[in-house]
Amino acid sequence: MQKHATSYCLDTSAFIEVLYATDKGKKIQALAKEEPITITVFTIHELLVGMKEKEIEKIEKFLKLVTVTEFSKECALHSSVIERHLRGKGRLVNKMDLLIAGMCLYRNYHLITCDNDFENIKGIQTTIV
Repeated sequence: MQKHATSYCLDTSAFIEVLYATDKGKKIQALAKEEPITITVFTIHELLVGMKEKEIEKIEKFLKLVTVTEFSKECALHSSVIERHLRGKGRLVNKMDLLIAGMCLYRNYHLITCDNDFENIKGIQTTIV
């Protein structure tokens, strides 16, 4: 039986660590090894809004090395279930994180993050660095 590769999805916090080759970024790269790395369209948005003009070219080059996944109706259904569940428990999470979590849940991605908010989201595989 052939082993299937795990698809890792980096949220914005993890992507920034890898981009700047920090100690956390090196841990993230070691974790992912040679497996495919994905980011979401929301990570691109957060990056480009938060970065200075001179950093955008570096980000655009790095974006060519990863797969970018789109948000779909199915992802919306999954993220809405997550949000309703968390709201019912009084544990609100950033909207972008909810959308990313829905994408990871639907697509069975292993999420790598530096953000503790994802600890409250059940059902997705998460590594917090």
